[in-house]
Formats: sequence, C-alpha cells, structure tokens
Amino acid sequence: MDNFLLPFRNYLLEDSRGGIVNNLGWPRHVAERFHEASPKFAYVLAKVLHDNEYRKYKDATFRPYGPTGQFTDGMEKSVKKGWKEHQQHHWSLHAVNYFMNGPRRIRSDPDGVGLGKKMIAALTKYPHLEKEFKKSTFEEVVERVKLFEEEQEIVAQAAKKKVLTFPDGFYWADLDVNYCPYEQKHMGHCGEDDDGTLVSLRDPNHRPHVTMTWSKKPEGGGPWDDLVPDAGIILQARGKEDRFPIEKYWPYMLAFLKKTGADYNNPHEPEDSPFNDYLFQHMPIVRRKSEAGTFYYKGPKLHRDDGPAVIMRGGKMKWYNNGNLHRDGGPAATWPNGKEEYWQHGDLHRDDGPAVIFEDGMVAWVHHSKFHRFNGPAVYLADENGEPTAGKEKLEQYWVFGKKMNRDDYWEAVEAIDAGEDAQDFLQENKERIDPRIMKIINKLPDGVFVKIQAGRNNMRIVSYEGDKSVQGHVAIASSPKDSNDIEFMIGGECSRAYVVNTSNVNPFGYGALLYEVALEFASKHGGGLASDRGNVSQFARRVWDKYLARDDVQRGQLDVNKRQAEEDGMRQLTPSDPSDDCMQYSAVKTHGDKNWPRSSLAKIYRKDNMDVTNHLHRIGKLR
Repeated sequence: MDNFLLPFRNYLLEDSRGGIVNNLGWPRHVAERFHEASPKFAYVLAKVLHDNEYRKYKDATFRPYGPTGQFTDGMEKSVKKGWKEHQQHHWSLHAVNYFMNGPRRIRSDPDGVGLGKKMIAALTKYPHLEKEFKKSTFEEVVERVKLFEEEQEIVAQAAKKKVLTFPDGFYWADLDVNYCPYEQKHMGHCGEDDDGTLVSLRDPNHRPHVTMTWSKKPEGGGPWDDLVPDAGIILQARGKEDRFPIEKYWPYMLAFLKKTGADYNNPHEPEDSPFNDYLFQHMPIVRRKSEAGTFYYKGPKLHRDDGPAVIMRGGKMKWYNNGNLHRDGGPAATWPNGKEEYWQHGDLHRDDGPAVIFEDGMVAWVHHSKFHRFNGPAVYLADENGEPTAGKEKLEQYWVFGKKMNRDDYWEAVEAIDAGEDAQDFLQENKERIDPRIMKIINKLPDGVFVKIQAGRNNMRIVSYEGDKSVQGHVAIASSPKDSNDIEFMIGGECSRAYVVNTSNVNPFGYGALLYEVALEFASKHGGGLASDRGNVSQFARRVWDKYLARDDVQRGQLDVNKRQAEEDGMRQLTPSDPSDDCMQYSAVKTHGDKNWPRSSLAKIYRKDNMDVTNHLHRIGKLR
C-alpha cells in the first residue's frame, strides 16, 4: 500500500514542478530551473515559455559534428543511443536561460529575451496578473510586460520629483507635464490640463489618489500678477472618476499649499464649497501687495478680522469676511470721494438707513440687494439730516422689494402690506429669481458700465460691456439658420437649436458670468438654449458651465455627438436615430475623454424659463 501511494505523495511534494512536468511536458531540469527562479510563479512562467517554444523543443534536430567538423563514429553511436534526447536537453536549457536572463538574443523571438525575469517583477507587484498571463498568448504577455515597465518608469520618474513626503508614506510628486497616461488610467479622468502642469498625491505603492493642476506664476505681466504668489495657483483638484477628492485627502492638499505657498483658486468649485470652507478654517491670513493695492487672504478667500481686506492705492477700501463683503457697524466699502456701501454677508443691505450713500448726496435704501423702503422713497437726494430734500421730488424713486412704483401705487402697496391684506401674494409675485452670484456682479458694476446686446454678422449676437473701460469684455453667440449649408462645419449638427458660444473675453476676471447669464436668457427666448464652444473652452469659462449644471433654476438637456466625430474617434452615439441633438463634442472629450464625455458640463444645452436678469438690468438702467 505504501508503495502504491508513494508516487502520489512525491507528486504532491513537487508543488508546481510536478505540474510543469506532467501538464506541460517540460523535462524535470526545466521545472527545477523555473522553481529556483520563483517558487510562487514557476508554473505560469513555464506555461508562457511552453506556449511559444515547446514545439521547437520537441522538434529539435541539431546535427552533431565533431571538433574537426566530421560526423564521427562516436557521435553516430550516440545518436543511436538517444541523441535526440541530448538535443532536447541542450535546447531546453538554452531557451529557459535566455527566457529568464537574456544573456543573448533568441533568434526566433527577440521580445522574449529576459521576459521571465520581467514577468516575475510584474507578478510580484501585481499578483492578479497571474490569471491574466495564464490565459494570454505569448505576444499578449510581452505587450503587458512592456506596459508594466513603462508604468514603472513613470512611477520612478515621479518618485524623483517629490515635493512633499508624509510619515505614512504618501507623497506629492510634481509631474511637470500637461498630460500623464498613468494618471489617466489609474484615476479615471482625462489626465490632462493645458492650463498648468500636473501634481499627484501618491501612496507608498505609487498609486495616485489626487491630481491637481499647478499653474506657476508667469514672468512679467500687469500689476494684478503681483497678487499671485511666487509658487503660483492650484487651478483644479480631481479625485477618482473625475470627482472632487474625498475628505480624507484634504489634509494632504492643505499641507501641499502650506509647503509650496501656492494659492488655491479652483474655478470648478463654488466659492462656498466645503473644501474652500476647510481651507478657510486652517489657512493663516496672508497679506499681499501689488501696484494696485494691499489684499488680505485666508485660504482662497478675501478676509480680515481687524480692518479692510482690500486697500486700493487710490484709497478705496473694502471689508471682507469669509470671502463676502461684510462689516458690522459701518460701511463695508468706502471711496475717497465719500461714497459708501453697507454690506452684510455678501448682500447689499442695511436696516437702519440707506445702504448706498453717493458722493453727490443721493442715497439708496437697499434690503438684501433689492431697492426697498416702506416709509418713503428708496432713492432720493438727502439733506443734511438724511431726509429727502424739499423741491427735489423729481429725483425720488419708490421701491418695494425690488419693484419700482409710481408714488400713488407705492403708498397703496404700503397700506395694503401694513394692513396685512394680500401681503404674501404681493411678496411672492415680486420675488426675483436671480442667482445670488449674478446679483453680486450686478451690484459691483461700476457706475459707468452697462450691458449691451447687439447683432453681429452671420446670425450672431454679442453681449458685451459698454461705457467705462474699467470693465470690458464680450460673449458672442451664434446659431446657424435651418437653410444654412455651413451648420455641419460650424457646430457639427443641429445641436437642439442651440445658440453656441463663438468667442468670449472678459477683463477683469469675475465679471464674465453676468454676460453669460444674459446670453443664456437671450438664447432660451430666441432658440433652444445655450451651449459652450464645441472645440475649446478655457479653464475659467468652464467654471460657468459647471455652475449651470449644478443650478436648480437652469434646465439642462443632453447633446449627442455627431455621426462624423463618432466614426472618426470610435465614439458611441447616444441617440443615433435622432439627428436633431447631434453636435460636435471636442471640448467635452478634452475634459472627460471619449468614454465619459456625456458627463461633462460642456456636453449639455442649457435653458432658462425667465428673463429676470435681463429685466432687472433694464429696470436699474444697466441695459442698452
């Protein structure tokens, strides 16, 4: 019985060597060689070599020659005794040694030289590859190992460019490139940004977890460039699957900003985002000076506890708290000529007096960014006691919750509200639906700046700033008429009758969203809605579209990729039987890739069901 079980016991003890001999047909010495190289991965190594070289091993037919080149009698005798086995032994050692170490080239498969040693490195790093290698052809294994080596080279280069290392082994690497395929593959986003170079947060195994865009300070430029720290600005931060990084990685991001001194100004995140609030809580207040003035920041937000956060060279001062204009017990914005504005937490607002006092004596009562007063005119020329000046009634304006009225209607409304009659209906009827960020821009427009909508060539409309040159810019939108032969060339399809942004340029930064809002209302009224430029969208313009995607008061629709681009780039159309929503999607592909492009804010059409912003600009005399 013991003799019967002995072969099975020996087979079990042979581990993978038995499988190499019995399943693959390699001789015992080959199994031993693979086992010496890697007991854990010996079988998969032998199988890969078997799939490529075993036939040559079985068919080995080396012709035996002696030292003098003659076929000797001794060799003839050896052949008769099993020279073929000798040939196979010699050839198998030859193949295994070259496969594992590659001292010379295998003539039949140069890519196989040293492949075994490279496979061991890849399998040690990623053990799950063992199953993949067992099912792959020799050529597929070669390509996969090449990819592994390329990844390791990228990892090695990044490890040499560490900016900051943490006790737990995580580190920040300055990749110093605009595009990184390794980052793209492991993070699930496009891995590319033309507005700066990439920095990557990686774990001890060199896997990325956060990708940020680092825009370093350019040389030269105007006075506003002096406000950018020498370390530059972080413009974007993305986590896995193109989402914002999860909270567990925020301390690493904070440490990077503190270490490098870079600013954080992510146009893809709202100003009141949780991460901006996190930075506000943990970053110190810093003072920056430029030719324009002095500015105090706490994290990405203007902030100062004991004085104005903005002190302009000409004497203008503004008080900020947590990024919002705010001051208790006094005006939040003052001018050398005597003009004053009262703000509370970002709202132009004052309860016990006029919120705006102009240099010429005119005053305006404002309640939460709306002209409003219950016991008299909201806008008037004030006397020395702050009351309306007698004889200047023509300058008076009567407002209730943002609605301008003539004198008689005003007093009727005040009486009705005081009596409680229809007060709620009146308030609801006159409630404006203007996004707070847009209202902030309207409120800070200089006195001599106006918004203008004008016609351009080729069915184009241009929304621009006019008047005072302190704010300049435009947003040009266009839609092709139905009978135009150029529609495919211009935007790639019907695009759901969208007006498409053609060009945009606004200076200084921060005023562009108002022009986009007016353009959106115009496009919604006269077309199917508004869509972004189909080829290229700047980092800062992208912020507008991301916010449209998140806003509840803006409707959105999905645009499809047109047939031509889908065929050329191997993309899938969403509605191939409906050409009405076909549109070029190059800008969306740039941000999200050719698989996830439908998720991009640039792949949508946006609409509004009202003209509130346009109407409001008209009412306050800011629309031409």
